Amino acid sequence: MEGTSLFSLPEGMQVSHIQITENSIVVEIVATSPTSRCPLCSEASESIHCHYRRVLRDVPCSGRRVQLFLTVRKFYCRNPLCQRKVFAERIPTFMEPLARMTIRYCQQITSIGLVTCGKGGAKLAARLGMQTTRQTILRRIMDLPELPPGSILYLGIDDFSFRRGYRFGTILVNLESRRVVDLLPDREADSSAAWMRQHPDLMAVSRDRGGEYASVTIWSRLASGLFPTILSSQIGQELNMSYHHCKLIASGVARLHGDLLLVHQSYPGDPLPSWGLPGGQVEPGEELLAGLQRELLEETGLTLVGTPNIVFVLQVLRETEEGIQEWLACHFACEVAGQISPQDPDGLVLSAHWVEEQAALEHLGTDPGYDCEPLRRWLCGEAASGTVYTVKVK
Repeated sequence: MEGTSLFSLPEGMQVSHIQITENSIVVEIVATSPTSRCPLCSEASESIHCHYRRVLRDVPCSGRRVQLFLTVRKFYCRNPLCQRKVFAERIPTFMEPLARMTIRYCQQITSIGLVTCGKGGAKLAARLGMQTTRQTILRRIMDLPELPPGSILYLGIDDFSFRRGYRFGTILVNLESRRVVDLLPDREADSSAAWMRQHPDLMAVSRDRGGEYASVTIWSRLASGLFPTILSSQIGQELNMSYHHCKLIASGVARLHGDLLLVHQSYPGDPLPSWGLPGGQVEPGEELLAGLQRELLEETGLTLVGTPNIVFVLQVLRETEEGIQEWLACHFACEVAGQISPQDPDGLVLSAHWVEEQAALEHLGTDPGYDCEPLRRWLCGEAASGTVYTVKVK
């Protein structure tokens, strides 16, 4: 009875003999429960068919390895409707069927692997008196049940190497639980963006300096309509500031016979009027294309024809005393119809004109707050549609 308590054996198991050597402890255990239940029909039986021995590894004791010689029984199933006539005795709280180690031994091996790794875990287990290999540790970790997905609010994204220098993937981490939530087979922007679109609850994404992941986070924000904050390690290191709420701007790039549609506008405080693309800030709760249609109608009197295609996104980060203000200017290639007749309720738009493309770029270049290089690259065919540009201003 004392040995049973010492080794924390479940009810129905009794220690019959203990042999202690310099490096190990051998414990002989006998199953004493008068009955056992059939694993197929769950009917109890007390008819013993035979006895047999199982050898199990158990958790170490005082630095010595523990080996259990367990004598268990086979029973007859007396249920005439059951297909199984003979079954082996089960002890589900102590060992798995056909296993060569106890459940608690497996749990300790798994815990060591979770806080170390395969090779490092095998070395630590040997120091603790547990005989295992790195393959066993990794297999135990892979056998862990997957956690329920739940909602992920704060995500960490980075690349990793399947094979150093040859094949790379993407690792996604829940920053709240500090657990890996998924591994993607590549580090392409499309794969990561597709994953993020399936998780609309995302509020923040922490990434490294990679440009691919910068575009991924922006595209996922545009698709979700929530526009959560991007936490970039590069920006955090360089500016050491915090983000404010993102402002979304929809701009139209309308072309007609080599001309570009521009608006001539005058803002309060500006010494001279300036040129710009038609568009403006999307109102809270307003859809992106609906905002573009509204701004286009107000500033030019023209209406959209068909569905516009987004050609590039200009992310503008401005450092202020309160933190970092962010603008996402989404530029759409669009077809328009109607007669030019500005109806700006704010009275900022003076006129709207079709301007030859080269002259239009020169006009836009005079505005210090607008970078016309992305537009020029797209008009000339040097950049593919969907490119994301990041500009930091002070």
